[in-house]
Amino acid sequence: MPIWMGRAKDCTWSYTVGKLTTAEWGTFVATLRDELTRPPQASTILTVTHQVTPPNADQRKLLADLLRSGAADKVKAHAFVTDSRIAQGVLTALDWLVKKPYKESVFTDARDSVRWLATFSPELTVTELVLSIVAIVPEHALMPALRAPASGTHG
Repeated sequence: MPIWMGRAKDCTWSYTVGKLTTAEWGTFVATLRDELTRPPQASTILTVTHQVTPPNADQRKLLADLLRSGAADKVKAHAFVTDSRIAQGVLTALDWLVKKPYKESVFTDARDSVRWLATFSPELTVTELVLSIVAIVPEHALMPALRAPASGTHG
């Protein structure tokens, strides 16, 4: 399975490795919609992509449609972690398609992204979010920075 999702406090996170099929992408977007609209609503989102193949045009449209639907209107911040310049470009393309109702930043280090997200969610700690990820994502799929023991609280 190349995608995992979870939640820590009010942060919904996803972790993707490799290429997602159209069906997997559809399931991801549907699950994200559910996470963003069911109480308590998430106020922050963490997206981690590792060795990812960027989404195609149809997949990007599904995500843009989700954002246009208002499902993410309660989100304060989105941190996007990637080891791919192409994936960063896709995020920029999505910015052209739809105005996002939240602040967004791109990172290459997952721990830095969590520290940034914690500034929008005082209850969220680096340790708690990293532990949530490493409890679900198999170790062989983790970015090197996440294989080290979690430390710190807000950064």
